[in-house]
Amino acid sequence: MRVYLLFVSQTLYIYLMWNNMEPRCLIPLPLASFIKDIVWQRAAKYNFLVLTKEGKLFHGKYPDPSLTELMDGIDAVESSGIGDIVVAKQNNITVFSSDLNEKMIIPLSSEILTLASPLIIIRIAR
Repeated sequence: MRVYLLFVSQTLYIYLMWNNMEPRCLIPLPLASFIKDIVWQRAAKYNFLVLTKEGKLFHGKYPDPSLTELMDGIDAVESSGIGDIVVAKQNNITVFSSDLNEKMIIPLSSEILTLASPLIIIRIAR
């Protein structure tokens, strides 16, 4: 079974590939947020992370129609194949375990963060 996420306005729609493309689950975002990024957690089946443009990070799991707020002030997020969650926040890259225990902090130098490059993108080699 394949699961797809689609975001329209302030609602996250979850579709199942074999279900004639009818929404299987609707998840409203809190406080009129808009999505910046959605990341599947590869190590945990049907778990995903939602990052809002306001910097709030949420966790969701199909078929539960709710989101759990994990943290705020986040610039970017990624998930590893073993379940670690990597976030960019302020001038640091922080690696958390899947149960949100902090494993490592990597400070970014001010030379990397310039006004010419305000976008932070995190990708994990697989």
